[in-house]
Amino acid sequence: MKQVIITLFCIALLSACRDEKKPPPPTENKSNDRTAAQADTSGSAAIDLTELILTIIKNQEFYQLAEYIHPTEGIRFSPYGYVDTARDVKLTKLEFVNQLNNPTSVTLWGSFDGSDQPIRLNLKDYVKRFVYDVDFLNAESRTFNHMVATGNTLQNLKSVYPESVFT
Repeated sequence: MKQVIITLFCIALLSACRDEKKPPPPTENKSNDRTAAQADTSGSAAIDLTELILTIIKNQEFYQLAEYIHPTEGIRFSPYGYVDTARDVKLTKLEFVNQLNNPTSVTLWGSFDGSDQPIRLNLKDYVKRFVYDVDFLNAESRTFNHMVATGNTLQNLKSVYPESVFT
C-alpha cells in the first residue's frame, strides 16, 4: 500500500529535519526532467527522476521538492491508493511553499482508513506518515508502469492519470 502512495506522489511530480525558514531563490522549472521521463518508454528516465525525488523527500528538502511541482496542475496528496479527485488535497507550488513556511498550519488531508477519523497534520508530518514512512530508495523491487499493490483498496491511478508514467 505504501508503494502506491509514493507512486501517487511521484506521478503528481512527473505530469522537519532541516530548519528551513525561507525558500531558496527561484530556479528554472524542472519540466525538462519531467518531459524526458514521460517520453522515455524504457523507464530509465522515470526511474532516475523517481530516485532523485525520493532522495529529496527522504532528506526532507521540501523547498527543493517544490521545484518539481507541476506549474498548472500542482501536486495531489492521496493518503491511500485510491485517488479521489473531488476530495484529495491539491496544492499549487505557492500553496506548498506557504505550508512549509507555516509549520503550525494544520490541513485536513482526508480520513484514516477504517476509523474514518480526520487526518489533520502539518505538511511535514503528513509526508512522514503517508508519503515516506519506509525507505523507498531501498525497496525490494522496482516497476515501471505496473501497479504493485496489496490489500483491498481500490486502485484507480491509471484511469485518473491515463497519460502518465509511474514507477
